[in-house]
Amino acid sequence: MATMELNATPRTIIGKEVKKLRREGLLPAVVYGPGVEGVHAITLNSKEVERVYTQLGKSSMLRLKVEGGVTRSVLIHEVQYDNTHRHLTHVDFLAPNMRVAMTVAVQVVLVGEAPAVRLHDGIVVQSATELQVSALPDAIPGALTVDISHLEEVHSQVTAADVALPEGVTLVADPAEVIVTISQAQLVEVEEETTEAEAEEAAEEAAEGGESAEESSSEA
Repeated sequence: MATMELNATPRTIIGKEVKKLRREGLLPAVVYGPGVEGVHAITLNSKEVERVYTQLGKSSMLRLKVEGGVTRSVLIHEVQYDNTHRHLTHVDFLAPNMRVAMTVAVQVVLVGEAPAVRLHDGIVVQSATELQVSALPDAIPGALTVDISHLEEVHSQVTAADVALPEGVTLVADPAEVIVTISQAQLVEVEEETTEAEAEEAAEEAAEGGESAEESSSEA
């Protein structure tokens, strides 16, 4: 079910003129897909879209209410950013056919603490942050949680096949795809200590060399 709503207005300004909209705190966007006819240009409040996108990402349905039009269930399909400030500059909303399953990449969120980290100085390495699944638009989960509290040994792992999927959601990704692995921690601290000791030894040698040179100069 869609849980959040965005308000939009139809847009007639296109091309380079949209820069003026952005300066006014507005975000140009388009709506298209099986659920609508053609492509509709719209404008939204930039801060509101940023807030919703931060919470929902690309896999959750939301309600898009266009002034003077209808309210539709949509997904945030594509986004464009300002390279300097990383603000959204354009958004594509997809209005899907609500009766047809679609394939989407859903965010993977790790929960729990792996005992291997504490018992064997292991490191949690997340290899995949998203997982391809298929579901009806209303059944697409906002995120998939992966519990790592059972990973007790180094090199233990969780694959796509191990991820619990909600009812109505099927796995599209390779079942053997590795989501998270427990790796062996490197002896970084020992290497750092060795480097510091070598640096101190070099500094002492340089100081001794300087003193010898001064003594020779005095004798001359």
